[in-house]
Amino acid sequence: MQRAHQNTLENYAPVAAMAIVNGLTFPITTAASLVAWSVGRVLYIRGYSSGHPEKRSLGGAISHLADLPLFVMCFVSAHKMLK
Repeated sequence: MQRAHQNTLENYAPVAAMAIVNGLTFPITTAASLVAWSVGRVLYIRGYSSGHPEKRSLGGAISHLADLPLFVMCFVSAHKMLK
């Protein structure tokens, strides 16, 4: 469980930075992505701490599918801000 928590902390900083940048341009989409990321992380931690670490896959997939739009939106936000 400690490793799952540490993994979440490792992923939190980039997600938070992307949310700050994207929140200026795409506030609703950013909020929805953060909700999905948070749900994915909770499922990841619960799956990891169940004693069967392979159960973390669903939560990991959800959280990474949620941070992918944040990553793409960063480039779009930067392009809009530079125009």
